[in-house]
Amino acid sequence: SSSGLGFDLGFSYHNEEALFAAGLVLRNVGFQFNGYNSINGDNKQEILPIDLQIAVSQKLPKAPLRFHLTLHNLQTWDLSYATNSNVPDKMNGKTKAAIGADMFFRHTIWAVEILPHKNFYIVASYNHRRSKEMSVTNKRSIAGFAFGAGFNAYKFNVGFSVVPYQTGSLGYNLTFSTNLTDFGIK
Repeated sequence: SSSGLGFDLGFSYHNEEALFAAGLVLRNVGFQFNGYNSINGDNKQEILPIDLQIAVSQKLPKAPLRFHLTLHNLQTWDLSYATNSNVPDKMNGKTKAAIGADMFFRHTIWAVEILPHKNFYIVASYNHRRSKEMSVTNKRSIAGFAFGAGFNAYKFNVGFSVVPYQTGSLGYNLTFSTNLTDFGIK
């Protein structure tokens, strides 16, 4: 077993008139108190996997659309996935420019939100890194995409999403949330 302490630190900016929002998050800041013991009895303490993220969101003024862009893992440029055979994932034979473009897009998550009503939304997103890491060679897949919808009822928000990780593997999320200030709690 192992124990540690970690926290997330974030800042956000909202401009209601411009229909714009931005955020900065530093996730998994912390350390292990004690690490896992190896076979020879060494106590190996590891750092937590820090993730620096920046996100922006822009709603169109005359259309029920909002666009999102998240840049994640900004502390590490190379996000290629090495397999157990120490062969990088699908990078063989690519030019430096193609590898650079692929690395840039592995840091991005793109999303579009459709807002047909103030209390209802539909969203679709694409995560290029997940697509590259979860796709099966020579098979078409929608790995990397995610789809969801949600609605506001009274003082609560209910959301549902489906994430196809790879062929035959779907993840489902059901979220219930509320804002405590709606109940007079400050």
